[in-house]
This record gives sequence, C-alpha cells and structure tokens, in this order.
Amino acid sequence: MITSLSIKNFRSIESADVALAPITVLYGPTSSGKSSLLYAALVLRNFVLNPNRQADGYFHLGFMDLGGFDACVVNHDAARSVSIAITHEKDGGKAVYGLAFSKTAGTIQQTTQMLTMQAKVSIPYALNQTFPFTLTDGNQSSATPVAEEYTVN
Repeated sequence: MITSLSIKNFRSIESADVALAPITVLYGPTSSGKSSLLYAALVLRNFVLNPNRQADGYFHLGFMDLGGFDACVVNHDAARSVSIAITHEKDGGKAVYGLAFSKTAGTIQQTTQMLTMQAKVSIPYALNQTFPFTLTDGNQSSATPVAEEYTVN
C-alpha cells in the first residue's frame, strides 16, 4: 500500500509530504492543491511506464494535458526541478521510489531496507544505463555499505 506522497515544486505545491491511509479524504478551497496531489502520482507513473520521452510528455495524463514542464513547475521557474516520491509498505517492509527532474536531467532514487539505488540521468532517460548503488545490511540502522559498489544494467 502507498503510505505517503512527497511533492516539491509541482503546480501550486512548493513542498508537501502527505500521509496516506486506506481511505484518505482530500478537502480544501479551490486551487489549494488537491488535484495536484493526484496528478503528481500520475506524472511519476508516466515516467515509470515510459521514461524515454521528453520531460513535457510526463505531464500528458491521457484524460488531461497539464501543459508541460514549464507550465507545471512552481512559479513557472524552469531553474527548479519537480520532485515526486512515494513510500510503499508491504509485509512490514518499506520502500521509497522517487524522481526529481528538470527539462533535461533528473535523479531517480529507490530505497528499501537493504538497498539504496540512485542515478543521475538525462531526460529523456535512455533505458539500460548502468549506474553504481550501495547495498546495505538490512539489520543495520545506518546506511553503512556492505560492499563498495554494485552496478545495475
């Protein structure tokens, strides 16, 4: 189950960390960011499903076009990057998958109890790239590497 959503610099949301439960009710005045929370999750989904397109393409949601990167970044400030992360919990384990990106570059991160992978990528993101990551011992409270570096293809 997705237990939280973190968003930075997306539409009207400069920064938000929202805890989610099996039933979550969003309410508030017009233009307060309710829809943007849902749209952010769909933008992350678009990246996961098709990362090898231009950044503007992530904002085409099928039922709605949000207008591209320049229209969706806070204050239309192209110097900022949009950041979206979800936290997922299953069987007592917790994982975070996040993406921070501008029009031309981004950082992908996935963290579990044993594994932290982070990659700086160009946008559009060409699949099958290699990058180093750190493997940690799940019993340790710190992120002390068990091995120097692994590479993912």
